[in-house]
Amino acid sequence: MYQQTAQRRGNSAKLDFVLLFIFIMVVLFARQAATFAAALPAPFNTLVQIFMLGAIIAALLWVYEKRICSFRYSVVYDPAANAEGEENAEPLPYKKGTLIFERMVADKGKIVECVTRDEIVALLKPGEAYHEGIPFTRAGALSTLNAKSSHTLIFRRNGKLHSLLFAPDGEFLKRMEEAR
Repeated sequence: MYQQTAQRRGNSAKLDFVLLFIFIMVVLFARQAATFAAALPAPFNTLVQIFMLGAIIAALLWVYEKRICSFRYSVVYDPAANAEGEENAEPLPYKKGTLIFERMVADKGKIVECVTRDEIVALLKPGEAYHEGIPFTRAGALSTLNAKSSHTLIFRRNGKLHSLLFAPDGEFLKRMEEAR
């Protein structure tokens, strides 16, 4: 099995500083904002407070998605070997050619999608488009990059097309080809 972790790229120190500064400002001025909202006329005070709560929740979700989560991609090219290429005590429960996509928070991962090689329809390079349309509800983004810079995996499950955006490295793509 070969595993790749897709980390955020670029210098995050500036963004981390800005996020910390914004968090401190929200903590310092939350009471004043709540007092201001309570002083507004009857229908607006509730709306402003709901909007402020929604904005805080949206900001926290954004920080979680963009700063805390990462992704790990695994391809099973030899079910008897582990991620370091050593022999496993027992074979993996996945068939050769299976792609495993995990959402990582710190060192803990949760499998988001598991695609067997029989389900794979196409692997599109960044910028390529698939001729058949895929409904938005069956598309997933498991990449730290934007959609134009990510590979797209098209697979068919239960007769329906699905797509996943992900950012594999060259070694991962090579191992995928070995597993086919």
